[in-house]
Amino acid sequence: MHSNELRALADDVDEILVRHTLRPWYSRVVEHGGESFVQDLDAAWGPMAPTARSAVMHARHVWTLATLARLRPDLESVAGGSKGDWEAWAVTGLESMHARFGTGVPGGIAFVEGRTAQTHSYAVAFALYAAAAVTRLTGDARHRDIGRAITTWLEAAWRDTDGAYAEALDATGAPLAPDPKRPIDLLGIPAGARSTNTALHLIEAFSEWSAAGAADVDERLLRLLHGFETRISRSGGRLYHTYDRYGRPLDRTRSFGHDVESFHLCARARSRLARPSATPTEALARRALREGWDRRHGGLMYTRGPARWRWAREKVWWVQAESLLALATLAERETGPDRDATLSRLREQWTFVKRHQLDPDHDGWIDTVSRSASEVLAAPKAHPWKACYHEVRALVGTAALLRRLAG
Repeated sequence: MHSNELRALADDVDEILVRHTLRPWYSRVVEHGGESFVQDLDAAWGPMAPTARSAVMHARHVWTLATLARLRPDLESVAGGSKGDWEAWAVTGLESMHARFGTGVPGGIAFVEGRTAQTHSYAVAFALYAAAAVTRLTGDARHRDIGRAITTWLEAAWRDTDGAYAEALDATGAPLAPDPKRPIDLLGIPAGARSTNTALHLIEAFSEWSAAGAADVDERLLRLLHGFETRISRSGGRLYHTYDRYGRPLDRTRSFGHDVESFHLCARARSRLARPSATPTEALARRALREGWDRRHGGLMYTRGPARWRWAREKVWWVQAESLLALATLAERETGPDRDATLSRLREQWTFVKRHQLDPDHDGWIDTVSRSASEVLAAPKAHPWKACYHEVRALVGTAALLRRLAG
């Protein structure tokens, strides 16, 4: 792909970012100047019955707004906002986060607003991610103090005896003991287990916090990265959904979306730590893009589950977004015919997204379509697990990498 083609593709990515994410989301979801965000919207961006507010949703919006204000302020007026809106909303959102989701202990974050009996390190990882992004944007000591409070609580209360972080916790931050009456935690995994999803987003959060100037967390980031990468099998790259505290798989479910997401996040962590770029997550991503790619209809399929190893063939919005950024990250590492082949696959993936994962009537990303993309399986534009963080991170990163490859 020639330089002009790469630049044209990057411009197209920016255009879709504005039309299908920035305009529809940030003309509708910001409440009270960023103190809160609308969480439940239907296919036409109309209100749905509200569900309990999620700290993950709130923190993702704070991170997205702060990152856009820092990296792409050129898009703010094009997206329909006034100059400075994104930064103001991000700052207000961060400063209101503990008021809405605090557990009553400095640095503690409840997963669900007002429910502090149990929480989860997954939610606190995103809270730190948000604090780090705002700190990078403003450099304000107040915002750095919020991030420090979160990391202090993580270190003081959440460090488990095996050198990792417990996931399900009570109001004080102590690990929740397995309870037969409550066998599943707030992330949907067996109580007391470890999920690759949580480990991955702790890596992401600590990478962002390190980039915000907190060099004292680099040792922790390195240990998290090492723990994550050593779970990947030697047989060409396999990573399963849940593990026990000793690193043994509890099931055999694989998520192609998490496989490709793991690669670009671990690559970023290695770059942040000035470590060698070689990571076993690259083999993980390449295998996912080979085995999970739908040769008939296009797009990356969702998971490969334990029930007779059958595919979950539906196409989910965040999986398609993550595959774009993984392909762009792979292309940056390659040269010659290998790079050309990867960029060709990236263009195929982008074509699938534009044709099938975007809503031509109401704008925005469609949650889930069938394997052939002939049927919409899930239509809401926003819910507790669907903010616009995946597509913003993917499209901003992909456009930047394409322009870098174009020289």
